[in-house]
Amino acid sequence: MPERIYGEVAEKAVRAAAHAVWVQWATLGSMASAAKRATSIIDPEALTLFSLMLRSHERRLAEIISWWAVSGAATLSVQRIRNMSRNLPAEVRQGLVEFADAAIRGGDLRWRSISKARKKAGAEIPSTDAPDLRLDRPPALMLRLRLGIGVGVKADALTYLLASQGEWQSVKSIATATVYSPRAVKRAVDEMAAAGLLKASASQPAEYRADITTWGRLLHIKPPVPRWRFWNSALELLTAIVEWDSRTSGATRYVRSSMARDVAETHREAFRLNRIGVPDPSFVQEDDYLEQFEQSVLSFAGWLGEIA
Repeated sequence: MPERIYGEVAEKAVRAAAHAVWVQWATLGSMASAAKRATSIIDPEALTLFSLMLRSHERRLAEIISWWAVSGAATLSVQRIRNMSRNLPAEVRQGLVEFADAAIRGGDLRWRSISKARKKAGAEIPSTDAPDLRLDRPPALMLRLRLGIGVGVKADALTYLLASQGEWQSVKSIATATVYSPRAVKRAVDEMAAAGLLKASASQPAEYRADITTWGRLLHIKPPVPRWRFWNSALELLTAIVEWDSRTSGATRYVRSSMARDVAETHREAFRLNRIGVPDPSFVQEDDYLEQFEQSVLSFAGWLGEIA
């Protein structure tokens, strides 16, 4: 697949995303090498989808994705990655099918719901020189909890609550972060609270928190826990920026500005959730919005660059 050509502003966002992805892979111990390590919680499904999206831009990601299909597929939630891929381009969803095929060849049959392979393949043994997955670094907390508790809502909800630095969180906020249904989140956190693993408030609707000190001692993590980033929203925003750039290439300034406003309004939550300060599109004149949007994209790129 030829490398896609982006406009200047979109190119900066794509490059920043590729760097963020590369740093996260290096943190997880893959063959990626980076001078720095990730400083926020690594969302494994978002990282996988980001990598599938960016592999035509950063060709080295193809090798890492192959490694991950064998070394890390078992730590992923098939349902969650399906949920997160629904609004992504066809090429990313096709890449996910290929990833599922590779995961099945590695022996993880949970991926059959995504794979289009008609026959079961024999187990594929990773090469002996493939690096081991590292879960001892704090940003890998989500994967580590999945290994201990099991892949699913409970491990992910606990990760989000720990990354919230002990703040109370609603079922809605947990569901937004973890991309599970509010009903599934409610059931999970209520069960964990009944088991004494979380604290539930007496208010209605209830809110939940995780005791950082207690969990920190158990997990040997010194506070503060790496912060949470809403990578799923960021992935959808990056997708929209790239599509805007492609669809408006050669268009008039008015068309580019109008479509930029649509992107900003549709993905306003991605900016808000990740605390990226940008102008409200509704308060900017139509003809003047293009520069404001480009500055918003650059702010987004800067946010991506803060990963390490």
